[in-house]
Amino acid sequence: MVVLTPTAKKFLVGIVPGIAAAALYWYTTLPSEPSALLEEFVSFSPYLLIAIAAGLGWFFNHHRIVYAMGLLGLSYAAITSLGIAGELSQQQRFIVNSLAFFLPLNFLAVSALQERRAFFTMRTLTFIILVAFQITTMYWLYGLYPRQMYNLLMFPMSTGHELASWIHLPFPVLFSYGFVITAMIVRLARNYSVLEAGMLWTLIITLLAFNTEGQHPHFALFVTLSTFILTVSLLQTWYDFAYLDQLTGLPGRLALNETAKNVSGDYVVAMVDVDFFKKCNDAYGHDVGDQILKLVASKLRQVGGGGIAFRYGGEEFLILFPNKHIKDAFPHLAALREAVEESHMILRSKPRPAIKPASVPARKQPLRYINVTVSIGLAEKSETSDSVNHVIKAADEALYRAKERGRNRLSL
Repeated sequence: MVVLTPTAKKFLVGIVPGIAAAALYWYTTLPSEPSALLEEFVSFSPYLLIAIAAGLGWFFNHHRIVYAMGLLGLSYAAITSLGIAGELSQQQRFIVNSLAFFLPLNFLAVSALQERRAFFTMRTLTFIILVAFQITTMYWLYGLYPRQMYNLLMFPMSTGHELASWIHLPFPVLFSYGFVITAMIVRLARNYSVLEAGMLWTLIITLLAFNTEGQHPHFALFVTLSTFILTVSLLQTWYDFAYLDQLTGLPGRLALNETAKNVSGDYVVAMVDVDFFKKCNDAYGHDVGDQILKLVASKLRQVGGGGIAFRYGGEEFLILFPNKHIKDAFPHLAALREAVEESHMILRSKPRPAIKPASVPARKQPLRYINVTVSIGLAEKSETSDSVNHVIKAADEALYRAKERGRNRLSL
């Protein structure tokens, strides 16, 4: 089983969608005509992927995804119903850009919602009424003042000017997208999550979709890509929820069980236990205890020798060294023990501020540190311990020997 590191995950979610969007944009600039097979594929693929993403969102109780897919599906259905072919009429252009103006604003509202287990709530009804109000208001205003509304929404194109030859969107739409994308980037920087990154890329790619002015099949291709990226982000989120420990970010017991099924050849198992963890919890509280576990997990994540760290339970961790013997893993575990011992955790009277202050006030009391240490027991596959469970038990027994000998040490 492959568990991505946080860095690899950020690269996958943060870079790969951009590469895919750039490749698709390059394809849409080619002068060649789309094949009949591609035309047939894109005629139904957006609806299919939107339905899949909405269904997964419903199943996993991510109702924001259901709302987002409803917005995207409504916009796509409205534009395809116009039957755009070639140059757009004034009315078609107004409808396309009206949808492009409101979609990011609604998307921002959806992404800011708190998840609730119940779907049919007053919030759902309010959201539906809000979207219906937007549609009816724009339709009513355009019916009363067609020229004025067109000139307002289509500025500066309504004056005969263009921002650039490759930009087919008016300034109000670009301002709407720019404001929302900036807000989502700021929020993502403060609290990163795979799903939030997926929603951001979905929105960015819909901007490229609207830049095609609803032309088929390019518009459908961008909508398909945006929905696919959000679907993958949702699946990755629930993969992490199932396989990763939510406190430390390390793979959990389910990931360990899956890995144990496929391990073969020689291997070493190390059981790692935080020394005097219960006393720290009792003395300083569970918040400090959680910080200690995060500190230890950060060191375990950096263990060398090809070791794979898991959260085993409570204050216990497990490290698996595939294709290694004890003599190979021992130096890396010794370095790990020293790294934890040298990482003194500062005990703060109040949480660290989210933003670094311009000036730091004089400290009234000296800093207090907590000395964190770990005990480690290790065992390897042998003729008498040839299953992973047997080796784990042997490593656990070695861990208890390390505790009996004074803690903060390794034991075989």
